[in-house]
Amino acid sequence: MNMRRHLALASATAVLGGGLAIAPAASAGAVTAPADAPAKEYSCSKIWYSGTALTVRGHTGKRVIEVQCLLKLSQQTGKFWKNHGYKVDGIFGPNTERAVKYHQSKAHILVDGKVGKQTWKTLRTYKY
Repeated sequence: MNMRRHLALASATAVLGGGLAIAPAASAGAVTAPADAPAKEYSCSKIWYSGTALTVRGHTGKRVIEVQCLLKLSQQTGKFWKNHGYKVDGIFGPNTERAVKYHQSKAHILVDGKVGKQTWKTLRTYKY
């Protein structure tokens, strides 16, 4: 019985140890671009999102692209966006948050850097 237990433990250790050895190689392959690679810039020639879901710093994707396009095209925010060299990259980071706050202050609504229903409405109202 001791021999069986010893063999079972040895087999389990080998399997688990082998899995751990493989894991770093698999995760290393997941990195697709270096950290300093330029972010993709998206076109504002189409509507990326038409809803009003809360969109905040840290979000990525179509909702953020739409926020950034609306900020870029807005009468109130467009010049601010362009003067600071901001890009439509689909990443809600500090630059997008600053532009949202600037837009909110110009639209005379709550300045919190979050794009909720009221901010979506003013962004779409002041689009052109």
